[in-house]
Amino acid sequence: MPEANHPSDQYSTWVGLIYIFNLIVGTGALTLPAAFSRAGWALGLTLILILAFISFVTVTFVIEAMASANAVVTWKRIQHRKRTLQMSGESAASNSDSEDTPLVSTTASSPERHCTNYRYYAIQEKIEMGEMASIFFTKTGVMLFYLCFAVYLYGDLSIYGAVVAKSLADVACTYQPANLTCNDTIPDTEACWEGVETNRLNAYRIFLTIFVAVLGPFVFFNVQKTKYLQLLTSVMRWLAFTIMIVYAVRKLVIDGPQLDTPAANISAKSLSTNGFSGTHSESVTIDQSKMKVQILPALQDNYMYLIIDEATKDAAIVDPVDPDAVYKAVHENQVNLKKVLTTHHHWDHAGGNENLVKKFQHLEVYGGDERIGALNRRVKHGDLFKIGNIDVKCLETPCHTTGHICYYVTADQDTPAVFTGDTLFAGGCGRFFEGTADQMHNALINVLGILPDQTKVYCGHEYTESNLKFGLHVEPNNEAIKQKIQWAREQREKKQPTIPSTISEEKSTNPFMRVNEPSVMDHAKQSDAIATMATIRKEKDGFKG
Repeated sequence: MPEANHPSDQYSTWVGLIYIFNLIVGTGALTLPAAFSRAGWALGLTLILILAFISFVTVTFVIEAMASANAVVTWKRIQHRKRTLQMSGESAASNSDSEDTPLVSTTASSPERHCTNYRYYAIQEKIEMGEMASIFFTKTGVMLFYLCFAVYLYGDLSIYGAVVAKSLADVACTYQPANLTCNDTIPDTEACWEGVETNRLNAYRIFLTIFVAVLGPFVFFNVQKTKYLQLLTSVMRWLAFTIMIVYAVRKLVIDGPQLDTPAANISAKSLSTNGFSGTHSESVTIDQSKMKVQILPALQDNYMYLIIDEATKDAAIVDPVDPDAVYKAVHENQVNLKKVLTTHHHWDHAGGNENLVKKFQHLEVYGGDERIGALNRRVKHGDLFKIGNIDVKCLETPCHTTGHICYYVTADQDTPAVFTGDTLFAGGCGRFFEGTADQMHNALINVLGILPDQTKVYCGHEYTESNLKFGLHVEPNNEAIKQKIQWAREQREKKQPTIPSTISEEKSTNPFMRVNEPSVMDHAKQSDAIATMATIRKEKDGFKG
């Protein structure tokens, strides 16, 4: 800052606070709450304190470097002036600035502190970073500095360019394809707006071009008038930070603290789908005397299922989105893959069909929708077929998609199983993308709900814990949900799947199979089961839990 004898040149404390805040709090800090909430409150708090300390050290270093650079420049200017006076025959007014005089006073309370050496460190010179580098570094050091600085600045610009353009495209593109599911990333080839040929990739390119055109001059053409740009970015950053704090306070006041947040959660999730290591869950096998089911995790939260007839070693795979993982499981189990059971046409269930039929010859691909890839066995409600000696019955459950099929599987005295795709989840149900509440009510209550209570339910996604949180929101006094959510949390901490459930469990814990219950109707403020189904599904769509 300028010297104290020029108070009009000094910045206020508030300006200094804003400067420090903008150095420490970048846009990246706005993403920390979500990350730390998943990491756990204790681990998150520890990391925040460590990052805060590092930020403090960094800002302190920047300020000290600026002060030191000012001291060097001021000292050199004084020495130059002294030499000029000596060459002209004039004498210096004082020898306080001789080379033997230390730049820093020996004690902070020294009376000379405010009148001699301390003034060197007043930050009153506008010294660019390149000039600072030339002051402190050798020629090699300066070259390395400029290299690192270029990589940092242009790397940062490329990151911002990609992120800003992608965010703008995601917000601006309003068209959503009919087969969008909860965990989909909409392909770049999809249209950005309905009825317009521009796809999402072209929209991204348009926004990227706009971003570069607006900010490019400040980077590439030596434009220096950045005052208003800096003011705008500061205001936007403060606004975003304030909104984040206000929203957090609102959640605490209205919803109360979430006491079930773990202290620390260091288990990492990976989107890897090559084999089973690094996936969202461990691969688990459910053994019975006649039928074996191996649960194969895929993508971020999907499940595939390898159904094996123990007598013939014939097998079928349900929703093989990851053909490589299926191939590995088939060969590890030394079985003959004969059939593909596809519940519906969405890519995260049927997306691997085409590649799978290339890996295994003569595969029969079952499904109830012509949109399913590689389909060669179109089925309808009540159709029967076999996997070796295992009986399979097709159950039409349209709503999530019009051609959705669930597969009810039985084998002599073994406990029956039903593979429900995205119709019935543990604790929840699929979105009504292509159907109505009436259809989902029929699917859950009149089709799946009449299966034997002990029937094992193998669903398409690992949504159990979040679904049960919504169920507890609908029925706060439901003890069965409380017990199962605790069990589900323990399972997920061990990376164990929460699948299979049973029809009996779903009838006691799943609000969508309990729409006839007075407690669920009271929550929905409805007196009709179908209206209740529509109401709680709409509420679940926006539920954050």
